[in-house]
Amino acid sequence: MGTEEPPEPRTSLQKEAAALLDADNSISAVELVTELSFPLVDNDDQYPSWHPSKPLDPMVRALFLKEFYEDNNSETARRVAAADTAEQLGFESPPSRSALRRTWLNRFSDDLCTYLSRNANWVREYCRKSGHPLGTTLAPDEERGGSERTKERVIKEKLQSVPQETARLLQSELDFLPQRAENATYPPTAFIEAESTMGIEQQAAETGCKSYGDLTPRESGAPAADTHLHYIKQLSQSDILEMMDETTDLILSRAKDHFEFDRCVTVAIDITYIAYYGDERNELVLGSPSDEKYKWCYQFAAISIVGDNTKFFLAMRPVRENVPRGEIVRELISEANQYVNVQTVYADREFATTDVVQSLEDFGVEYVIPVPRNQRIKRAIDRMNNYIEVRHEYGFYGSTVDGPTNDRVETTLVLLPSKRDEDGKELKAIPFYTNKDISDETARDRRATDRVLNRYRKRWGIETSFKSVKQFLPWTTSNEHVVRMFHFAFAMILYNMWRLVDFLVKKSLDREFSHAPVVRGKRFVGRMRVVYTR
Repeated sequence: MGTEEPPEPRTSLQKEAAALLDADNSISAVELVTELSFPLVDNDDQYPSWHPSKPLDPMVRALFLKEFYEDNNSETARRVAAADTAEQLGFESPPSRSALRRTWLNRFSDDLCTYLSRNANWVREYCRKSGHPLGTTLAPDEERGGSERTKERVIKEKLQSVPQETARLLQSELDFLPQRAENATYPPTAFIEAESTMGIEQQAAETGCKSYGDLTPRESGAPAADTHLHYIKQLSQSDILEMMDETTDLILSRAKDHFEFDRCVTVAIDITYIAYYGDERNELVLGSPSDEKYKWCYQFAAISIVGDNTKFFLAMRPVRENVPRGEIVRELISEANQYVNVQTVYADREFATTDVVQSLEDFGVEYVIPVPRNQRIKRAIDRMNNYIEVRHEYGFYGSTVDGPTNDRVETTLVLLPSKRDEDGKELKAIPFYTNKDISDETARDRRATDRVLNRYRKRWGIETSFKSVKQFLPWTTSNEHVVRMFHFAFAMILYNMWRLVDFLVKKSLDREFSHAPVVRGKRFVGRMRVVYTR
């Protein structure tokens, strides 16, 4: 039996599940879900009767399994397709990954999704605390205080489960890969294992595949570097984005039971630049910032949690030529809102555009964005009279979504004093756009404004997150966009896995809100080096 008191059942489904689990210690999750009734499902189908979709009841049971196991759609599709599981659940043929995703997002009502998630979480927690074999493994332990000896013990215990959990998590996305050659000797999981090795060792494909081949005890070895890159090049951008989105969903679901992810969070939107040295130009090859040594680059925009909350990357998108920044921001925030309630957005100065400000206003979020110093801004700085100046209803012009090419957008312009800017140049003041409730009327107001904006000036963990992900980024000279994009997305997945482990350790030590990681990145990487030596 477990060492904790199981939660008290409240709903009829929970009472039914508790009775079944108590009566049969060997009952499987599929057997359990086929026995359960779902009284709130009736009349909750958002599709019309003529829609060519799978029957509702089996989809409800399959997606209840998904929530119970904290799987992504790929894992659930494979789980349901195994043996006679689909038939047990009531399917004539197993549902695809995309069918499961569409059902959750479009077919199920919000109430039904909440109903399934809450009850599945309750059943999982009941299994864990009652000692039932269906209980999960990668979860925080009972809080045990914060002595150094306890801290070290908890870290070691949690890191023991990292390799297997990470491998299982990442291997769930293998269905994105093309079929192996018929004469291939290595297992289908070798691709993910080799990519993980490349990331944690920061090696190129040639060296990374050899390192993985040396590490693994399998006689079959590893795919050659050319084969590894061949697999990546056959992926589409949508494949990579779906891998990133679904894996992020699975990682965050590990923390959702133990962290208030519905609380308002601060996120950062930033762009990473990857040098391009090829001769061919297309919509994905863009000009580089003036302070970089290379002329052309690929750009990837990403959104991450920063500030007081546990830091995770929530989404990434490639930047294309002639695609407005506002459109990219809309995509990133829409994806992030699936996991958290975005309250404040910090963005870099290249997002100080009319379409971005309009998009952020449409989402109803607060924002802080430093402003490029054009002639108009420079004149405003020269005319400063106060220590801090706030100009409400400050209008500037540019393209907006579905608007004219020279539309007017209003925001608040704030001028903060600074001896140096972020690039180290001597300046009288730094300008920001914001819609936060600030003022410069009194000395007290100006001090409050300074505190609010200084949170951005200190970067509040923004740069740390984007720099830390690079410790999981393979080295490559490839100019192929899909190769660069896959490596970057995969590095974010490994970063998120590190942050998950760190969060669970903090939770076990009752240190949920400490900013600095308890499990250092290098220690996580060191443990990951033995992932595939089993």
